[in-house]
Amino acid sequence: MPIKYSSREFILPNSPTELITSVKLVLDHIDQQLAGLEYKHEIYFKTKSIVTELLTNAIKHAGTKSVTIHIITDNEYLTIKKNEHGEPFPLVKDSSPGEKKKLSFDIMHSLYAINESNNTLKFIVEDNAIDKPDIDGVAEHFGLLIVTKCAEQFIYYYDEDNKLNTFTAKLRIPRP
Repeated sequence: MPIKYSSREFILPNSPTELITSVKLVLDHIDQQLAGLEYKHEIYFKTKSIVTELLTNAIKHAGTKSVTIHIITDNEYLTIKKNEHGEPFPLVKDSSPGEKKKLSFDIMHSLYAINESNNTLKFIVEDNAIDKPDIDGVAEHFGLLIVTKCAEQFIYYYDEDNKLNTFTAKLRIPRP
């Protein structure tokens, strides 16, 4: 069943007390957009994880009163964008184009940020050798690891002129 193109923006309070309400509002919209899709259960957990982590990170790091979530669906992808004003993700200024830095890991995977160009980071996950897992090292940026594992593509961009942080996660719509 083809999915109709849709684009919707949510301006949400950036508050721990509103987190569950905000996540539910966005997920209800996504559920409506994927209605009738035979394999939507395959994407629902991933979208819930991504939306929850993006909003949680905004609460922890943005220091703004609101955050914008933009949901775009087309026949191939569901795209989740989070925009917030503020300081850039530190690594965007602390690395050179082409540089790859390890940000976080779990027992099975490591999260890396690759500086693709000025103000743009691409997040990737690589498998770890599990001979001697270091569970004490799991720390900051674990939410970004979760988003990267759930998404087909996860990119960060900082607009210096507007001091706008944009995180974009793309998920391929499952097909039979």
